[in-house]
Amino acid sequence: QSSKFKDQSSNQIQNSKLPNYKVEVKNINSFNYVKRAIEYEVKRHIEILEKGETPIQETRGWNSEKNITYSQRTKEDAHDYRYFPEPDIPPFEFSDEYIESIAKTIPELPQQKMDRFIKNFKLKDSDAFILTRDKDLAKKFESVLLNPEIIKIKVSPQEVANLFLNKLRNKLSLFKTDQALIEEIISIIRLKGDIKSSLVSIPDEVFNKIIQANPKVITDYKSGKQNAIMFLVGQVMKEMRGKADAKLVIEALKQKLT
Repeated sequence: QSSKFKDQSSNQIQNSKLPNYKVEVKNINSFNYVKRAIEYEVKRHIEILEKGETPIQETRGWNSEKNITYSQRTKEDAHDYRYFPEPDIPPFEFSDEYIESIAKTIPELPQQKMDRFIKNFKLKDSDAFILTRDKDLAKKFESVLLNPEIIKIKVSPQEVANLFLNKLRNKLSLFKTDQALIEEIISIIRLKGDIKSSLVSIPDEVFNKIIQANPKVITDYKSGKQNAIMFLVGQVMKEMRGKADAKLVIEALKQKLT
């Protein structure tokens, strides 16, 4: 990656006023060339001033092979920089009411949406950030969250956000119909209710005992070996003498290991 610099130079003779001209040097792409260009221009200006002349206000280019500057174009006054109004376009005056009406047409920006999700839905900052980076994702999340069926089962916005984020992490599609996602959320919430009921009949001591006795299996599972959890399920079922729902035990273990 290269950088470009522009040197603006002017010199003054001792005890004189500041000069009313400037010289720009362009096509400089390193600090070393900046130094050389300035040194060259200082010397050139001094030679001109000592002759009693005034350097031309202009734009010059830098020749790195010859270590000199060369004239590109002169700029006699401010109008050469196009500092003048467009003569064919009349001035526009906008009322405060008009500006306000235009502002209302601007869609909600990602940062504004993120702030609203945090304030209204009580989402974690990091989760709200991810959900609002994509307009379609944010729209679908809000559409599902505010659906009457979801409101009816009193699922928290954070739980809905967790489902969306888990799908993103696992690269699963979120582009189902809203109704399909709603049914999936309702199913998960109901399953969690069943898990909690099941946990009542399986003491925490059983899960803790199995987890503490099998650190390698836990490590394998957390490193991505999903089948490792089946060994733990077998150990729980053994402790419970088969009096537990294996499916619910799997889900319960997953919750404890996350």
